[in-house]
Amino acid sequence: MNANRKSQYLQLDASMSPSSAGAGANTPLSPEAAAFSRGVGFEDSKAPAAAIKEMPAPAVRAGAATGGGTGGDGNVEKGQHEHIEAVEITGTRRAWVLFTWITTFWMPSPLLGWCGRMKRPDVRMAWREKVAICVIIVFLWAVLLFIIIGLGLILCPREYVWTIDDVSNINSPKKSYMAVRGNVYDITDFIKQTSHGDAAYPARPDQLGYYAGMDANVSFPIPARAACPQLVSATADPQYLMVYPIAGTDSSNDPTTAQLSFKHSARVDPRSAELSDQRFYFNTFVPKMKKFLKGGVVWKFDWVNSMYKDQGKFWRVINKEVFNLQPYFEASNSGFNTNKKYNILDSRLEAIMDQGGYGSADVSSSWAGISWDAATKENNYNCMKSLFYVGRVDDRQSVRCLFTNYMLVAFACVLMLVVLVKFMTALQFGKKPRPTPPEKFVLCQVPCYTEDEDSIRKTIDSLAGLEHNDKHKLMFIICDGNIVGSGNDRSTPRIVLDILGVDPEYDPPNRDYLAIAEGSRRHNIGKVYSGLYDFEGHVVPFMVVAKVGTPEESNRSGNRGKRDSQILLMSFFNKVHFNLPMTPLELEIYHQMRHIIGVPPRNYEYLLQVDADTEVMPDSLTRLVAACTSDRRIIGICGETMLGNESKSWTTMMQVYEYFISHHMAKAFESLFGS
Repeated sequence: MNANRKSQYLQLDASMSPSSAGAGANTPLSPEAAAFSRGVGFEDSKAPAAAIKEMPAPAVRAGAATGGGTGGDGNVEKGQHEHIEAVEITGTRRAWVLFTWITTFWMPSPLLGWCGRMKRPDVRMAWREKVAICVIIVFLWAVLLFIIIGLGLILCPREYVWTIDDVSNINSPKKSYMAVRGNVYDITDFIKQTSHGDAAYPARPDQLGYYAGMDANVSFPIPARAACPQLVSATADPQYLMVYPIAGTDSSNDPTTAQLSFKHSARVDPRSAELSDQRFYFNTFVPKMKKFLKGGVVWKFDWVNSMYKDQGKFWRVINKEVFNLQPYFEASNSGFNTNKKYNILDSRLEAIMDQGGYGSADVSSSWAGISWDAATKENNYNCMKSLFYVGRVDDRQSVRCLFTNYMLVAFACVLMLVVLVKFMTALQFGKKPRPTPPEKFVLCQVPCYTEDEDSIRKTIDSLAGLEHNDKHKLMFIICDGNIVGSGNDRSTPRIVLDILGVDPEYDPPNRDYLAIAEGSRRHNIGKVYSGLYDFEGHVVPFMVVAKVGTPEESNRSGNRGKRDSQILLMSFFNKVHFNLPMTPLELEIYHQMRHIIGVPPRNYEYLLQVDADTEVMPDSLTRLVAACTSDRRIIGICGETMLGNESKSWTTMMQVYEYFISHHMAKAFESLFGS
């Protein structure tokens, strides 16, 4: 075409006779317009109307798909196509394709083509890539859950342990715990049993209640000969009288040697068959109380170390096992210890246990450094474990166990810092005065599908009531299919037209256009209505495009999706801007906009897109247009989204917070980076 050629649309305007504005008014297309709708353009207006030549096809970028080609019914694997220059595939793309096939190998392509109706290889590849992205998302979820839940269980497995203070606090009739030699027992049900003691020494439930919350080591004494047969001979203790602690020794500040009212010993009741067994604790108590066992007793190392260093008690730790040897050294230093018969442990072991408060209470390294044979070491260890073991070191507050907690706290601090930064950045956007409505032409697009009449009316009324010059805005409503929504008594196009006051008897001609679809569904038919809508003193022009479908369609006729509705309008303005050929429907839209409404399409500078169930605030359009006109770099802008039913349920109440944060804080934070 010539460079000085006038706009083809001005020629089209000249070929059409102007008509008065009114709802649904139409003018027959001229021969030039009819030729133009078939894909041809005009020469200069001075040339005769018959001087028409075909418009040159737009150039295709290297590697881009073309719409050319014949046959195949939309299937790129069939038919003839223009030559397309191949673009070299990068290594990153090859790696991504390999990963995509690895994650979707279980779905064969023929099955996608048969079940998913994905005939084209590019569509099948797009499906595989989406599945691969979902796999990555699920994997990241799993990693996050592992860090939050699984990592802590691996670094610090859950243990059922209690401190002595914990046990002492569980002493009510509803729940009673007791500690014995490093183990914790739930004696709630045991106390309620009726068969306790014997005829000579009966035990009532109220008497057994004294054991609740106590460490009852002393109530279950173990003769040294029974616990350490390899270290205490029958000659040294023929009557099993050597017991730790010795009665009358000082047990102050020692929670494991509290003197209780009853001792389970043959010396108390030699007639009892159970108590006459010198190994009563091992043969009777442990098996019977096994079903009541809840866990172990733990001690904080700082407390154990304080007992040893500050109070001079013989509390020591070997490989995280806590031993209370205070009764042992009290007995060995007492007057009863003739011939050192109470010194049953190896002298080398006594030496590392009795260091006069020097060093630490943990003697694991010294224990490992003793040079003795395996049998001697095992005998001494078993003896200590049976007589003086009181629990384990509490690791629940160690770095290993608290690592995941520290990590989660660090994550929380980072999130708090991000929120704080977003809040601080949001302070730069204070309340601004309402700007003067700019004199800009704005087109308000509303795609409709199956919304009810109340929602559509609310949207249309809010657009009509916008504080913007009524002559400078156009409500452009696209009905996506001739469909009756759930709960509606009319089709969506009919609802929209009734709201706008269009005569039900008026039926405009069908206009064809190419939709965003595949195969035969690319061909679609639409009807165009236009007129003026009067709402509370506002007289606003409107245009309705109803996609009604071809005669062959019976189910959801005309429906091509919201994307098609958006592309329909944007494609129209693209052709207006570049003087490209138009489809019959686009020509009809141009005619209605130029001659019925009276505004050339080129005059519209801004497009406002809202859903059919959205209510627009009166000053929203003024503020959006003012922001765009004040900064020419803005090509798109989003207003604040608020809920109209925020008090309906707890989920909508949470959405209020999400919407507010995403608008007032997230976008303010992004603005720091120039986005």
